[in-house]
Amino acid sequence: MSKHPQKNEHWLLWRWLLAVKPLATNRAPDAGFSLVESLLAVVVTGIIFVALATAAAISVGVRVQARRIDLANQAARSYIDGVRSGIIDTADFPPALRFTLTTTGGFSGVAPITAAQLNDSDWFNPTPPPGTGAVRGIRVDTNGNGFSFNDPNDLILQPMRSSFVVAPGSPATLEAATFPKSPTELINARRALERQGFALAVRVYRADAFGGPGGPILTTANTAGTVLRNNDPPCNRFTNFTSTGNISFQGALPDRRCPLVTHSSQVFLSTGNFRDLQQNLNQQN
Repeated sequence: MSKHPQKNEHWLLWRWLLAVKPLATNRAPDAGFSLVESLLAVVVTGIIFVALATAAAISVGVRVQARRIDLANQAARSYIDGVRSGIIDTADFPPALRFTLTTTGGFSGVAPITAAQLNDSDWFNPTPPPGTGAVRGIRVDTNGNGFSFNDPNDLILQPMRSSFVVAPGSPATLEAATFPKSPTELINARRALERQGFALAVRVYRADAFGGPGGPILTTANTAGTVLRNNDPPCNRFTNFTSTGNISFQGALPDRRCPLVTHSSQVFLSTGNFRDLQQNLNQQN
């Protein structure tokens, strides 16, 4: 028996530890990855690529929508400028495109345009003969390949104007709901609008919001109202719009049935006087 058993035990332990090699050195220099390691690498790489692809798709969608909104703003401003310059006549607007300034919400309460109205030649005949097609210039071809209801880049405008005052009072007598107006009524309406001025608003939609084979959708489900207003769900999630605002922008990727933008403006023509303008702005007095 050894006189120093504890010393011998320590010596044996150190000898065993020196004999044991690290795990890493057990693998041959040319050894590859295990199946589990390879699968894990594939999964991690796939997650990264999916995240990058999603970000790229969102970025492209945001740029396309921003361009579409820019074109919609240009179209709305051009329409308002056309009315101010007298190129576009609003005297014979149908009652559904007119509103009362004293009504709560103003033009934001006007119902959205429908596919059935777009197919009504009395309203929106794109190439009307004289005396038909009361609302002009609402189909906008933005890319030069011809207007199409199935083109997501083309636009539809919904113009609206305030009714003029026929006789002041409390309440005032407003423009009659006659449509279409007779030649005499049309002349009187133009004179009243020139004297009093009026509020004008324009909603701009994507043309493909009305799209369908051969033109606007005319199924029973869509005749009542294909598109929406700014204050209709889900459009009100993308904007803080009020009837007194000038321009309403939406989020980057809203529902295509929602207006891209909404412009409003007061139109005062040169033949009016202060009393006529006041009469139009305060239709209760």
